[in-house]
Amino acid sequence: GASSITGDLIGVQSDAMGALFLPFPASNRTEYTIRSRSALLDSQEQSATLLPYPEFIRQHYLQLPPLSQQVAELTHNVVQDGHTPYEMVTLVRHHLLTTYRYSLDLEVTQSNKPVEDFLFIRKTGYCEHYATAMILMLRSIGIPSRLVTGFLASEWNEFGNYYTVRQRDA
Repeated sequence: GASSITGDLIGVQSDAMGALFLPFPASNRTEYTIRSRSALLDSQEQSATLLPYPEFIRQHYLQLPPLSQQVAELTHNVVQDGHTPYEMVTLVRHHLLTTYRYSLDLEVTQSNKPVEDFLFIRKTGYCEHYATAMILMLRSIGIPSRLVTGFLASEWNEFGNYYTVRQRDA
């Protein structure tokens, strides 16, 4: 999570889980600096077979929409060799990264079941497809998860010592 934030961010807010957001869309270029700390799991957390999630987390991050039996079956097949929540998360992530193709050039569809469409029909998607599929797969096996969106800065400005973040970096 963020350990400090500076800049001209009027009205920046934080939710109960520490996510930062603006309550309204920015209308012009915004400069800010965020410092964050790594949230790596220690070896005890990685090897734990049961993690005691607080009730607040369970209530908010285990909710599921109606899913097809195919999603549950796929998830159980993917995680069958996992013995800990950490291993299961790693197996789901690996499955998504190695089985599906990333593309920003997808034709628009009006699917009533976009996750099933991504997982079983198109097998091609962009970041939201992967993230949503992973969340629903993890929640279906009792691992609380949530969608986090943002930007991945990759364009470094050597003269100003800052990253330029553009819409394409979403």
